[in-house]
Amino acid sequence: MRKNRNLWPVIGLILLIITLLIVSAIDDNDQLIINTDEISTFNQGWVWVTDDEDIELDTLPVSLDVNHDEPYTIRQTLPEDFDYPQVILVRASLSKIIVKLDHSLIYEHTHEEDTRIPHASLWHLIEIPAGSSGKTLDITFETPYQDIAGTLNPIVYSNHSAIYEYLINTYGYRLLIGLFVFIAGLIMMFGSSFTYLGLQKRDGLIGLFAVLLSLWLIAESRMLQFVTGSHIIIGSMAYLALASFPIPLLVFIHRSVEKTYQKWIRVLLVLFSIQLFLIILFQATGISDFYETVIYTQVLIGIAIVITIVILGIVYYKTKDAFAKKFLSIIGFLSVFFLAEILNFIWGTLVNVSVYLSFGVFLLSIYLLINLFRNVMNRMKEGYEKEFYQRLAYLDQLTNAKNRTAFEADIDQIFSNPQELTKVSIIYIDIDNLKEINDEYGHLQGDQYLKEAYQMISQHYAPYGQCYRVGGDEFACIVKNMNPNLLSAIKQHIQSEHTIADHGLDIKISLSIGYSSFRSQDEKPSDLIKRADDAMYLDKKAKKPNPASHGK
Repeated sequence: MRKNRNLWPVIGLILLIITLLIVSAIDDNDQLIINTDEISTFNQGWVWVTDDEDIELDTLPVSLDVNHDEPYTIRQTLPEDFDYPQVILVRASLSKIIVKLDHSLIYEHTHEEDTRIPHASLWHLIEIPAGSSGKTLDITFETPYQDIAGTLNPIVYSNHSAIYEYLINTYGYRLLIGLFVFIAGLIMMFGSSFTYLGLQKRDGLIGLFAVLLSLWLIAESRMLQFVTGSHIIIGSMAYLALASFPIPLLVFIHRSVEKTYQKWIRVLLVLFSIQLFLIILFQATGISDFYETVIYTQVLIGIAIVITIVILGIVYYKTKDAFAKKFLSIIGFLSVFFLAEILNFIWGTLVNVSVYLSFGVFLLSIYLLINLFRNVMNRMKEGYEKEFYQRLAYLDQLTNAKNRTAFEADIDQIFSNPQELTKVSIIYIDIDNLKEINDEYGHLQGDQYLKEAYQMISQHYAPYGQCYRVGGDEFACIVKNMNPNLLSAIKQHIQSEHTIADHGLDIKISLSIGYSSFRSQDEKPSDLIKRADDAMYLDKKAKKPNPASHGK
């Protein structure tokens, strides 16, 4: 059954893809249609409308020379395709957007007046009615950020279903990567709570790191607005995840290196904790929003990468530690993609934000899952081997009963739990005639006799507890909730005539039985055991013929 459970993440991803494909084929009237329309690019023919003149733009994307908080407008005369109803897809990067058709407002999205609500980059699906060819379309943007001002993304148009299909085909893989990393992180994080997986708490830290990183990937997939309508989540998740995902990774490293180097990791942990607190505080108070503080988060991550590489490098140089070597390779691998991401963010376009790091994290997640699987298999193998040898150490090989070692361990465990003690009774049992059977019929028959005797003992007492072979011909049982009347009744029944038939021989099983129940004055297991043992020897003595009676 466990193997089937491992298929659920794969099944979940397949169902998600199917769902997205179905959604992409649904129009505004909620009717399932077969999409035969293709996406048309709308990147040529635009002009930048200024106070002085209209400036022709070669193609989109492009960056215009405008100031923050300054509206800028691009304009185009709609072609013949707009004789039919169309949907224009526009990406506004942290910007307000106003759309007018022949100077009449047809679409508007402005930011909330509350400065505590973060800005978000959003897709805008703008419906253009039929018969609009030849009309003038004006799109106006405005952003409070100087390095975003003037940024114009590519524009496409078609019908709703084709637009959704375009988004899924173009950006859906980023969402799937984020979901893959998220599921992988959950497996590592919550799997550490289940001992049968052989996972440790440190694996949970790596899982938490992967989950937080996956939230950043999902937020940067450009598909988050189709998952949630919350403007706060859309505008904040990427920044908060970016600021917090290094923390569990640093805790993991802190637990894995020598104390000499832990102080530097603790400094980084404090810095990241302060950074996370401050960016939330500044956003909430309006001092500085998430976008304005993200550069400090990126710089801190860069510093942390350098310090961590130096520390692990020193550890590996001095000790040749395998952990340091493996983690150096992982951080080095991830650092290449993270550096490419920072360079793209600073000098590139916003179109490819998160592409490099998403791909790097995806590869890293596959590597971590493979290693996790290997570790789980090794730990489960070690666990099974330990359990096997432990079972051998506590098992009597002849009767398959627990042995004296197990008996002493169990009774000690019971005495450590006062609540259980009041219910406990000990039964001691001795086979009366084993030596005679061995002498007369041989040790093979004696062994069979022992097995049958244990089966009979276990049959009577196992429903109330556990039975053990504590010596050559001695057995003991630890039972609970058996009153004196029940103990006496079972003793009388088990001591009635029982025989085993083997190779035509009928042999009577004769048992001497003594028992004792817990008393408040019993301070240690030997007190309870001694009374049961004494009672057993009194029972054995009572069965022997009285020499005085033979002389009469």
